[in-house]
Amino acid sequence: MDAVKRSQRYSFRVHADSYHKDIHSDALAIHSSQREEHERLYPDIKIDEKNRPVFDNFKKHDKYLDDTGHVKNRAPNQPRTVRAT
Repeated sequence: MDAVKRSQRYSFRVHADSYHKDIHSDALAIHSSQREEHERLYPDIKIDEKNRPVFDNFKKHDKYLDDTGHVKNRAPNQPRTVRAT
């Protein structure tokens, strides 16, 4: 695997408790009417112009998921394949 494909595949690396790039979560986006309440309950989590939470730190990300009742499913490292016999 060349370096370009590898960097694209692993674009959210963790460096010293923070993400390499901020993560804008489409899955956790909120309705615009909920923005004020969200800013009151979670002042350290920024909201972008599309009402998506922005995470810059994996600890804040995990805490936010726990507080809101969401579960982060980890993707497997390798796809499972069946060998032909």
